[in-house]
Parts: sequence; structure tokens; C-alpha cells
Amino acid sequence: MRHALNQHSFLIAALGVTAVVAVLVHGRAWWVQALALLVVAGAAGAVFMSYRTGVGDVREPADLDAALKSGRPVALQFYSDL
Repeated sequence: MRHALNQHSFLIAALGVTAVVAVLVHGRAWWVQALALLVVAGAAGAVFMSYRTGVGDVREPADLDAALKSGRPVALQFYSDL
């Protein structure tokens, strides 16, 4: 359960925000409801795209050594499917 929550936390949070907005605009005109949900979906999409890291520059151990010795700060992110 903990693994699934960690892996899908953004989706859970986005659905929670969508539910809150849906409750807040319930009973209003249809176009207000549609506009509110489109704004939430657009904001969630923008946040998701801004947090994507993209392709890394380190492909070989030598690339990592060069990055560490370059004198610039290095951020490492490791990913595993396990």
C-alpha cells in the first residue's frame, strides 16, 4: 500500500483537488463548472510537466566522474522499478 501511495501521490492529490473544486462549484451554471474543472486540469498538467526531469547527461561511469570533478554542484537521481 505504501509503495502504491508513493508512486501515485500526484494523481491522488490531483483527484483530491478536483473533488474539492467540484464540490465548491456544484449547483452553479454548467459553464462555471466546466471552466473550473478545465482550470484544475490545466494547472495539474502544468505542474506535472514542470516536475519532469527529462533525460540525464550521465550515461557511463566516466561521465559521472567528470561531472563530480567539474567543480559544479551535481544532483543525482536514481530510479528503480523495484
